[in-house]
Amino acid sequence: MDVLRTAVSALSFYDPDQKSNDHEANVRKAIRLTSQIAMTVAAYDRIRKGKTLSSRTARFRTRRIFCCF
Repeated sequence: MDVLRTAVSALSFYDPDQKSNDHEANVRKAIRLTSQIAMTVAAYDRIRKGKTLSSRTARFRTRRIFCCF
């Protein structure tokens, strides 16, 4: 849970709607965050088990976040 909490916090640096707080922006943020959480959990599980990330996963920003841990 610590990794997930930290990763979700780090994702805010890459949020294109960071300054927006209107309803439409919050809906976009929620959709992005929901998909990014799933990618974060999957990537962390693969890293924890010593598996490599797939080439498709490597294209996402989630991998850059894990390089910092």
